[in-house]
Amino acid sequence: MEIDHKCIQEERIRALETGTAETRVYVKLIREDLSEIKESLKEIRGSPQQEQQAQKGWQVVVLELLKLLGICLAIFASMFGAIKLFGG
Repeated sequence: MEIDHKCIQEERIRALETGTAETRVYVKLIREDLSEIKESLKEIRGSPQQEQQAQKGWQVVVLELLKLLGICLAIFASMFGAIKLFGG
């Protein structure tokens, strides 16, 4: 009985460690995306462009932000699910 409980706990710990590793990967990807957005913003601000080009640039930024928002929501949902799953 105690061995079964120990195995279940070890499985839960491994699952949490895997989740943590995945979260770190997502955080790294988010940081890279933010760096790309910052560069895009610098390019938009740095050179005088026509209004349409500026709007297109902002559309790209907004799309990237929406993608990041989706990733963030997925990360938080998975973390919340893991906490609920493991009785937190």
